[in-house]
Amino acid sequence: MYLGGGPGPQALVDQVRTAARAGLDSAFPAYRAILDRQGLSGVHETVVAGTAEVVERALRRYADAGATELVVSLIGDPGERARGLDVLTALRSAG
Repeated sequence: MYLGGGPGPQALVDQVRTAARAGLDSAFPAYRAILDRQGLSGVHETVVAGTAEVVERALRRYADAGATELVVSLIGDPGERARGLDVLTALRSAG
């Protein structure tokens, strides 16, 4: 999850997409099977990046699809990670 400054959401998605194309996600058969079941071509399609509102909508879509647990890796500078944690905390509190 990415919120805020730095290289920007699209640059981040491009970096993850490059890693996926390098085969990092396909190196783990179980993970590749999960992506295949979801109809995803790689990990780049699991990145949530944008404003707090964009991130909130994306996370709510996971919940609406039936997700009961979510693993989030906050990236960015310390301020961006803190804002991301604030968004996650608020969403969790709101239910």
